[in-house]
Amino acid sequence: MYPAHANEEASVKELSEPSLVSVVIPTYNSQSSIKQCLTSIKKQTYHKIEVLVVDRYSKDKTAQIAKKLGARVFFLGEERSKAKNYAAK
Repeated sequence: MYPAHANEEASVKELSEPSLVSVVIPTYNSQSSIKQCLTSIKKQTYHKIEVLVVDRYSKDKTAQIAKKLGARVFFLGEERSKAKNYAAK
């Protein structure tokens, strides 16, 4: 077996495994909607999902609710586009 062929087999194996999907949710004072949003994501039939909430230092309970529902929460005092890029790193 040639080394190149072995690498091709490894690549095919990697492609057959489900990919991780990252859902980035920028938030600010979203306690009234974050539970519904995260619950909806959890109900998806595809289960290899990570949820990243980037909160802009909400004054309500957005971050606490998100953490309780299993999301990874980051704090960043920037607007939505920067928040999405921050979590994608």
